Amino acid sequence: MVHPVYMSAIQAIWDAVGIPARLVFPYRDRTKGELLRKCADRKNLASLVGSSTSCGKFQRHNLTHCGECIPCLVRRAAFLKAKMRDTTTKGYLRDKLAHSESKDVAAAAASYLRYRDEGIRRFAGGSLSFASHSDRGQYESVVADGMDELGELLSSHGVI
Repeated sequence: MVHPVYMSAIQAIWDAVGIPARLVFPYRDRTKGELLRKCADRKNLASLVGSSTSCGKFQRHNLTHCGECIPCLVRRAAFLKAKMRDTTTKGYLRDKLAHSESKDVAAAAASYLRYRDEGIRRFAGGSLSFASHSDRGQYESVVADGMDELGELLSSHGVI
């Protein structure tokens, strides 16, 4: 997903230069796990998803997912949510998260616990200030769903 503020800026540039096109975001209210779970072409998805790349450190690790960075955690949580076998090519450098020393894993766990304890409104705070009043609930919902997916992954690995 691309951040809505970034996409709005692209739309503004297109408008300014006269490009007669409108960007639409049909999946802005879905997590990656929900997208995997609700994909209509499961056979095609299963054959392709393992070779996609999420890792923020992919090139540093010889084109292998680290398994611990935030994009990898979101990816792993998505497979879990969709109840799909994770077919990530070459797997993850860090398969088990329970004893990870990664700052990303620690930050994800701390964020999830804060979200769980304080609720989505307090957790999201001003980070959704870009959203109109009428859209804010939709963004809060997708953030909450994503945090729930992340919490399920961390719990399944004994991190929280």
